[in-house]
Amino acid sequence: MPPQGLIIGFEAIVPKQFDTTIFGKSIRKTLKDLAKQALTDFVQTTANWEEQVEFKIDGPFTHGKDLHIAVGTDNIIWGWVDRGTEQHIISATKSKDGLLHFQPTERLIGTRTYPGSLGSGQIRRRAEWATATSVLHPGIEARDFTGIIMDRFQKRALTAFQKDIIKNIQKIKRMGRPAKPPKSACFRPGHGC
Repeated sequence: MPPQGLIIGFEAIVPKQFDTTIFGKSIRKTLKDLAKQALTDFVQTTANWEEQVEFKIDGPFTHGKDLHIAVGTDNIIWGWVDRGTEQHIISATKSKDGLLHFQPTERLIGTRTYPGSLGSGQIRRRAEWATATSVLHPGIEARDFTGIIMDRFQKRALTAFQKDIIKNIQKIKRMGRPAKPPKSACFRPGHGC
């Protein structure tokens, strides 16, 4: 299963006369720091889950002139909760007695997540048990963790990269190199400018 989460790409459009050698390491460091913050947000989505979900950062790596970093997981359950599922039938295919055993209630032990929120909380269930050969699962309403985290990332990235560019222009000036700021520089995540 492909990883689920964010793949963040940056395309910097910089005039040829602008010296970018100093920016490379700094931009990568800023991108890694932002990815660590996004990783913390992802981990928060499963803080109270019984299911252990491992998130990781991959990159940064370059593709042509573009710089990318990925933050996410390959956990299928997290993907179902993030993107949601359609209504579907669950059958007792692996059960020894040919039956599903479940508690027919919306309030299950474990965790509960809510659309539009990164948090999760614990809830209780009743002690009544039921059996069936199959059930119609109503599906899962998408929580859109990835969208919420991307919105946070974009806000953080704008501020972080602006500070990084200003800091590096000042550094270039101290070194006596020409330091004209780029007339057209794009550091907006996922945007081709």
